[in-house]
Amino acid sequence: MKMKQSDFLDLIREEMQGFLSLNEQEGMKAEKGEEIMLSLPKFVPTEAWGTPNDQTRKEIETYIRNIGGKGLGGKIKFLEDLQRGIVDGEKVGRITSPRRIISTLIVLESLSAVLNSFSESAAGFVFEGFLAALLGGYQQAERIEGNLPIQDVMAFSTDQLDFSKGTPMSLKLLSPKTTVKGSYTNLVDAMNTFPEMVYVVATKEGDGVLKIGQFVINRENVVDIVAKRNAGLLKMKGQADPVTYLKGLPWPKQYVALTNTAGYTKAPKSLDGEKEQLNEAKGPQWHLTSTDVRNNQPENIDYKVLGTLNLSKEDLRKTAQLYMDDLKDTVLQMFEGVKSMSDNINTYFASKNRGSAIQSGEEAIKDAQQVQEATKEQLKKEKEKQ
Repeated sequence: MKMKQSDFLDLIREEMQGFLSLNEQEGMKAEKGEEIMLSLPKFVPTEAWGTPNDQTRKEIETYIRNIGGKGLGGKIKFLEDLQRGIVDGEKVGRITSPRRIISTLIVLESLSAVLNSFSESAAGFVFEGFLAALLGGYQQAERIEGNLPIQDVMAFSTDQLDFSKGTPMSLKLLSPKTTVKGSYTNLVDAMNTFPEMVYVVATKEGDGVLKIGQFVINRENVVDIVAKRNAGLLKMKGQADPVTYLKGLPWPKQYVALTNTAGYTKAPKSLDGEKEQLNEAKGPQWHLTSTDVRNNQPENIDYKVLGTLNLSKEDLRKTAQLYMDDLKDTVLQMFEGVKSMSDNINTYFASKNRGSAIQSGEEAIKDAQQVQEATKEQLKKEKEKQ
């Protein structure tokens, strides 16, 4: 049977209606990515995340446990790889487990809140709590001998009575041109407590872009680091070249000598001679410029970039968009249903218009049924994999 031209054209039009333009497809993907982010549980980080027994810490730990990678560098790379998704046509660090994808998106959104929801000074303290939770440690907020210690976080340990457990870290949340600085006296004392201190430098480099790196100060390089920009702190009575003198001493003797330098403000340990007097209006602080750190100067600080995270609202939406196929409809239905149920329950109790409140209550029941069915479906899939 020969098809009429008009019928043939109608068939083509009908088939074409089943195809969306590329822009329309991209628009739908973007909308779906935003829906994913909106449906996820929201956790606004606080300093309380730095306290292991705090309830908010326990809640976010449920998700943090699913972040892969060993150590800070490994975890940052895990988060970075998830955002990269596909590079040059190849899958890079792709995660297919809905549990890990959702956990990572929640953690990234929480870190985004650190940058975007707090003042500059408050963000630094909240960032400490965030990293303490991420690294299974605790935030060091208690004063020691009247001074705040330079370690902001003790990572990989929750034993607050034993400093030998865990890794001390000093955290700096900075702008690109901000210097890395701190108390010289506290640094000297910290080196006598810890063989080394990890400095984590997180630099805000644009709209939601966070570059994270680290370097190490230890007993072998502390004199070089101070001498780089603040050699005056190391002046000693009777020593024309204190840097060479100090570096030639074994640590116990070097520590005693450092307490007798011009920049040390506490009572010096036993050493013959008087201390050189320091004359600085702003007080005895050491510092390195951002250029020093990036260029690994002094050379023995071992600076390395751990990764760059893109934390703007648009970047998080794009990240969610990459994993839509892996999350599947049932997982999204679970979170969308929980969010809708929460909204409807709140309206039911809060609305003065009881007609509207009853309607919201009925919608909450439907939401609960949707969550129940989606959860059953997801459990069935999990059991089939076993």
